Amino acid sequence: PMSDKVSYKDFPKTFILNGGSEVLRDQIRVLYERMAAEMGQGAVYLEMPDAVHDFLVFLWHEPERSEALRAIASFLQSE
Repeated sequence: PMSDKVSYKDFPKTFILNGGSEVLRDQIRVLYERMAAEMGQGAVYLEMPDAVHDFLVFLWHEPERSEALRAIASFLQSE
């Protein structure tokens, strides 16, 4: 049987974006917690309050949309 234990030890630096109203919010939080436990600062997490799934594509979802895009740009520039 397949093990439910995944190692993130050598995983590349990862940015995880989550919304407070995301259907998968709790699962995404668990993913981040597991990654951070092994990766430390290599796992970056941002949760935008009241943001829905795929909120980045909705022009009306401001200011969360712009804040998240700035955070993603900063993450990419830090590499």
